[in-house]
Amino acid sequence: MLPVDGNPYKVMGVIGHPNEIQDIKPAKNLDYIITTGGKDFTINGWKYNINPLLDSVANGGEGIDPFLTLLEGGRDGLMYQDMVNFFYYAQIKSKDENTTKYRVLTDNVSLKYIYGLLASMGYYPSKADLENINNEVKYSKPTESSKHNDFINFDMFVK
Repeated sequence: MLPVDGNPYKVMGVIGHPNEIQDIKPAKNLDYIITTGGKDFTINGWKYNINPLLDSVANGGEGIDPFLTLLEGGRDGLMYQDMVNFFYYAQIKSKDENTTKYRVLTDNVSLKYIYGLLASMGYYPSKADLENINNEVKYSKPTESSKHNDFINFDMFVK
């Protein structure tokens, strides 16, 4: 990850290995991470900045508060407000948006809407990323009625 415009909170991803990463290790001085490729024999050194993560841990808090420090503008910022609005729209969409019937919205949205929610925020996960996100949500808190959770709440969406 590289800082954008010198701001460590804005980062862009860089594709550094044409295939899978075989191993990842921190350098002894902890300023770099060394990655090695599998069949491509690629070795990369990545300079990284853990200060945003340390700031988040130092700020602490309950629930989504530590995660809000990572969003531009925090709870009062445009990004958080967009997340609230997009999540609310997904709730309406899940109850049939083109109806005049009375709807009862819950605090949850079906996992089938997660890709659309993330894409609306400008993040387009790969199929593998989407599968990892789905599995993280599904198996985070099993419900009593089933072995896995098929819904995501707003706090989990922010995290």
